[in-house]
Amino acid sequence: MAGSYPDPPSYRMAIHRDGTQIMNLATGINLTPSQISGLNSESGAAALGSSPVCVFFPEARDLDAIWLNGTTGSIPTEVSVDSTNGVDGTWTAGPTVPVIQDTGNPLGAGWRTSISSSTTFAIKAIRFTVGNLRNIHLYGEISPTVTENRIEFWHPTIDQKISPSDFDWGDCPRYSTGQVSFRLKNMSPTLTAFGVLVSMLALTDTTPSVPAQHFLSDDGVHWAATVDAGAIASSGMSPILYLRRVTPSNAVLSTPRWAFHLIAVPTSWS
Repeated sequence: MAGSYPDPPSYRMAIHRDGTQIMNLATGINLTPSQISGLNSESGAAALGSSPVCVFFPEARDLDAIWLNGTTGSIPTEVSVDSTNGVDGTWTAGPTVPVIQDTGNPLGAGWRTSISSSTTFAIKAIRFTVGNLRNIHLYGEISPTVTENRIEFWHPTIDQKISPSDFDWGDCPRYSTGQVSFRLKNMSPTLTAFGVLVSMLALTDTTPSVPAQHFLSDDGVHWAATVDAGAIASSGMSPILYLRRVTPSNAVLSTPRWAFHLIAVPTSWS
């Protein structure tokens, strides 16, 4: 367990930046990037209403778990392996997801303790209706049959993807530090990724800033807010990189549950 909370059931999808689209099926209009970021944040401050929505992935995904925030209840979902507009294609019953409303900013413990696990393989879309929808957190991975140019966070010594819990610090007292090592793997079967920059952000932050309490390094000695992993050949891996946490003396004392995002983006592919 990561401190007081269960380990994440899988990898939380970066639906705010990975090309995922969310459509309001009542209007046929896609949500804005800002709205999608809000849905994937740790704030339940803004509700989108009660219209049916459809989440479209840019490639097939194995969906392992869901956390939804809105009007309390239990809602059915439907999934599709081929839909392009939320109506066409073949739809089958997906997981039934419990929903408990949380309007906090930041959220309470529900997004850590009430995630509903149920794996559905190689889907392209999922649709559902939640009253006063506030958050959509989806957990899973790109299906293993998908071949595309992308960078994955990798185990520092073993040729496998890093665990979902390896970047979870758990409970962090003031004046404490922590460190974890990792590599990056280029999943492209043909192209080299050049100028791979690792950086951090938070969709919901506090004072002092959570990303500002973290530092990156390529040698474990010199630390900065970003690190350049250089070029990574097709199917190759970067050298070992390091993430360090330094929790300051004035860190928030209560029990908020902050999350921040590590991002690895190549400057170019060739």
